Order: sequence, then C-alpha cells, then structure tokens
Amino acid sequence: MAASYPVGRVAFSPPPAKFSVWKNVGRCELWEAVVLTLGHEPRFFEFHPESGRELIVAAIHLAFMPENAAYQTGLELVDEIHDRLVVAKSNAGKKFKIGESYRSVSHAAVDLAEFGRWAEGVWPPLPPGFPSDEVPPVDATQMPLATKERTSLLVVIAALAKRADIAWEQPTMAAKTIAETARDELGVRIGARTIEEILKKIDEALDRKDP
Repeated sequence: MAASYPVGRVAFSPPPAKFSVWKNVGRCELWEAVVLTLGHEPRFFEFHPESGRELIVAAIHLAFMPENAAYQTGLELVDEIHDRLVVAKSNAGKKFKIGESYRSVSHAAVDLAEFGRWAEGVWPPLPPGFPSDEVPPVDATQMPLATKERTSLLVVIAALAKRADIAWEQPTMAAKTIAETARDELGVRIGARTIEEILKKIDEALDRKDP
C-alpha cells in the first residue's frame, strides 16, 4: 500500500501504483522503478533533472502553493525518492542491469523483476504486487504422478500389505480391511471401492522391470 504523509489535518497520499499493469510492462526507467518501491504510481510524477540535484515533483502538488501543508508534505516525499534514486544509481550496472540512455542513468531502462530482487534487500519489504519473476510454489499434492512414481507406490503398497498379512491379490476383501483400518486406526475415511481399484493395479506394477 502506498504511504501517506500526514501534516496536521492534511494527508497527502499519491495514487497507488497499478502493479497489475506494471507486471505486464516489465521494463521502465530507473527513476520510475524507484518511485514504485514506495508503492506510488510514476505517471503522477514529473522528473526534473535540470537543477543541481535531480528532483522528482508530484504533479498533483503543482496546484498547491508553497505555504500549503500538503505541498510541504510532498517535498518530504520528493526527498525520500531522491535519496533512493541516489542509492539506485550508485548500484546501477553492478547489482542490476541497465540499458543505455542518451539522457542520464536515471532514465536508463531496467527490468522491474531484476531491480526488485536488488531493491528488496535495500528497502524491505517492497509493496505487495511489485513485479517479480519468482515462480509460485507448486503444490506437489496437485501434480499427477509420473508412471515411475505410480509404479513405485504400488510396489510399496504391495510390500506393506504382505507384511500386514493382507492378501492384495483379493482386492475386494483386502480393500474392505484397509478401509476399516484407515478409519479405526488413522481416523481417515476412504472408500473401499477406491482402494480396490488401486489394488487391482499392483499386478501390472510388479510386472514392470524398472519400478
């Protein structure tokens, strides 16, 4: 969530970044990436590198007079962005890649996901939704078993059944026994028909030369 900068009864809060859009853009100018680390939308800012120090001024401030509290609050945000930009520029090309720019390093293109990996270690945590190239964790329980894995599990089931004196070769009777054991000993209910269909596949698994 974008930060709010309160002053008296006035709270200046630039519009939040539309990360749903930026994650599809992928690349932007360095100064825009820095603004995004604060959770603000870069398009509401204007970049002014003409002065001795590079200034970024929120366009929404331009309607305020200097003596206005919201205007002064905005200057605090300008300072924060400037400080972050100085740090980012000193690490550009070293900690993250940048493209060529005919204007300045601040205007050089950066990959948002790569920049984000570096920025996360400098200004943690980054705003929720900041573009990332991390692959979401996969729930292994939702992945279909490969043939070799399925065969191995069936062989394990056969071995355990044999140790427990359960005749898996008679799937109907064995399934009933296993279902009752699962219910009474483990507190888990599983249909005997489901177990029976699994047991019927053991013969084929045992016939495979490389389970």
